[in-house]
Amino acid sequence: MANDIMNDDIFLQAFAGQIGDNWTIIGAILGIGNASLQQMHMNNPRNQRETNFQMLKAWTQREGQNATRCCALASKLSGAGLNELANWVINYGGAP
Repeated sequence: MANDIMNDDIFLQAFAGQIGDNWTIIGAILGIGNASLQQMHMNNPRNQRETNFQMLKAWTQREGQNATRCCALASKLSGAGLNELANWVINYGGAP
């Protein structure tokens, strides 16, 4: 299950709720362009969690197999100093 967790909308929704105000930082870490992030936010102006979910969904769709492991996301978060979020991903997703 840990290998497929990133393709799980339930995981993505749960993580979207954890991101909070870090959404633009995480978007940049995931390589989502600023224009795309702003468009996602404009599409969901009163629902930050949905904006976060759309950002994560776009990343998993773009990255395909590279985004299927929690450790890929956790590593990116750790590298940016977002260790609390990285630990959440590892604990929720069961990444090694």
